[in-house]
Amino acid sequence: MTKKVKLSDNKIFIFGLLAALFILPFLLAVNIYRTRQFIPETLNYGHLLSSPKSLQRLALYDYKNNRFDQNTLRGEWLLVYLDPHQCAKLCQHNLYLMRQIRLALGKNQNRLQRIWLTFRHNSNLASSGSISAKYPGMLHLQVNQADWQKLAISKVKSNQGHFYLVDPLGNIMMDYATKLAPKGIFKDLKRLLYV
Repeated sequence: MTKKVKLSDNKIFIFGLLAALFILPFLLAVNIYRTRQFIPETLNYGHLLSSPKSLQRLALYDYKNNRFDQNTLRGEWLLVYLDPHQCAKLCQHNLYLMRQIRLALGKNQNRLQRIWLTFRHNSNLASSGSISAKYPGMLHLQVNQADWQKLAISKVKSNQGHFYLVDPLGNIMMDYATKLAPKGIFKDLKRLLYV
């Protein structure tokens, strides 16, 4: 008689173990969903702007001071480097990093256009030609400083530039601190261009 009781207890134990095996992962998932543990708030490296600003609202000029037609940029992701002053060593290094980021994208590099943006009356047009020749395919555009400040996104410090990511519709959607930029920009672009 005791053998039957042990066999019955063993079956109950196995049934309880199997039930726990299927119910515990579900309860754990519900707990993680409700408490948001182990889930990072964001996966992006740049600062996502809460309300994207339209680049189309800005009047952009080429290095010859001719108005630039922004419709030629429609449908492309834009990596913009805003340099508030004449392009010094840090600026040239960041332009080099922009080129390297684009090259690292591999087959998706044609979906990204690089723009070196300077304030209209601060840029040194003499050095612009030599820098643009160093980085073929990169556009050097100018914007009025007052127009840029109206967008209210500029975090440009007096001595360094800033990176911005613009979506194919022309909205400035992310900005990047210059110190953290290269790897973060590359990872964000790789994720965005995967689609």
